Amino acid sequence: MQVKLTHELFQEAIPVIEQIEQAGFEAYFVGGSVRDIILDRPIHDIDIATSATPEEIKSIFSRTIDVGIDHGTVMVLFEKASYEITTYRSEGTYSDHRRPDQVEFVRDLKEDLLRRDFTMNALALSRTGQIIDYYDGQGDIKRQQIACVGNPYERFNEDALRIMRALRFMAQLNFTISHATLEAIRALNEQLKLISIERMTIEWHKLCLGKAYPQAIRLMLSSGVAEQLPAIDYFRKSLHILTEHPIQWRDEADVWTTVLFLSNHSSDMVHHIQTAYKLSNQLTQQIKQRLLALNQLNTRLDKKWSNKELYELNVNIESAAHLAAQLFEDFKDDDASLRYNTLPIHSKRDIVVTGKELKQLIPPSSIYSVILNDIEEKILNHHLQNEQNELLDYIQFNYKDYLCF
Repeated sequence: MQVKLTHELFQEAIPVIEQIEQAGFEAYFVGGSVRDIILDRPIHDIDIATSATPEEIKSIFSRTIDVGIDHGTVMVLFEKASYEITTYRSEGTYSDHRRPDQVEFVRDLKEDLLRRDFTMNALALSRTGQIIDYYDGQGDIKRQQIACVGNPYERFNEDALRIMRALRFMAQLNFTISHATLEAIRALNEQLKLISIERMTIEWHKLCLGKAYPQAIRLMLSSGVAEQLPAIDYFRKSLHILTEHPIQWRDEADVWTTVLFLSNHSSDMVHHIQTAYKLSNQLTQQIKQRLLALNQLNTRLDKKWSNKELYELNVNIESAAHLAAQLFEDFKDDDASLRYNTLPIHSKRDIVVTGKELKQLIPPSSIYSVILNDIEEKILNHHLQNEQNELLDYIQFNYKDYLCF
């Protein structure tokens, strides 16, 4: 198969491959970018494999960085870009089910592609657009099927995370999983317990944000993979619901907000998920706030929200309303997020009068918080404009007993 390398990432990298070839070695684009050009999907990065050893690559290019030289990878700095170039290799046993115990550099592209996870990822692409396919990756792409390269039991024993990757690709591409690969998943999924939580979390999030995630989750449940997810007892119920009533998610916080809500968990439960999945503090805070907002929306489905109430729900109202519109049949306030965006202020930080101005009028006092709460509410209800002179006039007239003069 011949393809056109019109994408700028390929065009910019072709001179790198040409330089390697001029030195007498092979070099090809490999991996996901080759799969995605066939599928006409967006391409975000490229990988290059070569018959040249790391030392030979370093002799070809003047600017290199040893980013993973023990495993054959050298970063080449070329013009304004950087490229990770990896030597063809074969791999030994994987005693930790993550990384090979030893790596042997080889000169044969076919042998290098044999170590990859799935046939659709075991493709190479020349700088002229010719696809090299030793393991029927193009056939599996045409069949919309995910199949391991070679023996699936061997591939999953090498790295059990490939089980989650298979399901993630299923969700992203809306592919099925071949019978042999699925049988190996059923047999070996308990090995996922050997995988680091950080790696599991990345694949889980990518899976959930795939368009066909309900099918992938359904297979996770039926194959036993779901039982290997950390803290699954907290949200197994939600997964079953989502296979029948999928929700459109825009980010990871939407995923966890929905999962916890459907399992009737409050924001107090979020810290358990944070610990189990090692979520960032920022993501954890987003989940807490959205879950709180979603629960508040759920308690008053038939009521329009006042400006004050929308203000207190804060920026999470947009995401909460997006989820509420899908979760609650009786959700009426579809314009809640639009009205939130038109509020005159969104936090006290937006009020143009600050403590600095108050100190010029009133000696330091606990009355400051009373004043700020007062003008905050009046601005929200459009009884005052968020304009400094107007606010100062209001304070001087209504709090004259506290003035410095």
